[in-house]
Amino acid sequence: TSPATGVLSVTNPNLIVTATVTQITEASAIQVLNNGITQTSGTLFGNQFSIPLVLSAGNNNISLSATNTCGTDTKTREISYQPCSIPQVIYNMDPNGHTTNQSIFTYNAQILNYTSSMTVTFSMNGELLTGFSNNLGNILAEISLIPGLNNLTITVTNECGTLTDTYLVTYDGTGGEGIMTNPSGNKQVEGKEDNFSAPTNMNTPAPSAPKPVAPRPAPTPAPVAPKPVAPKPTPAPTAPKPVAPKPTPAPTAPKPVAPKPTPAPTTPKPVAPKPTTSPAPKPTPAPTPAPAPTKPATPKPSAPEATPKPKPTNQNTNTKGGGR
Repeated sequence: TSPATGVLSVTNPNLIVTATVTQITEASAIQVLNNGITQTSGTLFGNQFSIPLVLSAGNNNISLSATNTCGTDTKTREISYQPCSIPQVIYNMDPNGHTTNQSIFTYNAQILNYTSSMTVTFSMNGELLTGFSNNLGNILAEISLIPGLNNLTITVTNECGTLTDTYLVTYDGTGGEGIMTNPSGNKQVEGKEDNFSAPTNMNTPAPSAPKPVAPRPAPTPAPVAPKPVAPKPTPAPTAPKPVAPKPTPAPTAPKPVAPKPTPAPTTPKPVAPKPTTSPAPKPTPAPTPAPAPTKPATPKPSAPEATPKPKPTNQNTNTKGGGR
């Protein structure tokens, strides 16, 4: 009756096999084998038989046989046992137990051997926190610290049991430079607190409902009264200086101008008459040879030259180089 027909895969090595057997009155008439090895400690109540088994890693071939004077009947089941891995938590941030002066802290951790059937809870100082991200076991959360020591606890539950890991960080409340996360994912060192407990039964405990966390009101800064500003004094108006009028110069009387003396009339000097010189007779010009005529022409007689008239005696007839 359990396990049912087919191949069963389990992660818990402890298994109870049950069956209904008829025509049998004693448990000794029933034989149970696991991979050929006889199993004992079976019980029979009426026709209901049960036996606890501890499975081996891998496949387990379970055989149950009942025999009486009429014959034997046998049934088998195949069970696959895959041992569960205990989860571990490593930090991708500053080592456990450090101090920061930043009120906002980034929690960054990874769960090893993570499976989708695991239950993960996260708390701070005993109060459950919500809003953190879980990406295939990578836990990331932005946390508002309180002054003093802060307990950040992550709880992981699987078929093997429950793991509790505590990370300690102290907030000194002074403000300043923030902390830097460690992307290399160094494993946790001193100050780490882990607690692993085995499961008490086969069922996975249901996670408790997270308690709502009331947001912490941000302190309102006190208003700062503006400092009074003294008004600047208004400068007194400056009276314009009187401008003395420039004196008007007295008119200047014109100086009397003495009349220039009239020059006395000049008596012309008498001019003595110059002696008269008779002009020399002009020479007779040489006759111009006539060109050779084509036709002979009779030359006209030339008129006799008139005798030059004598010039008036009062005319200056001095020539260059002449005497008196």
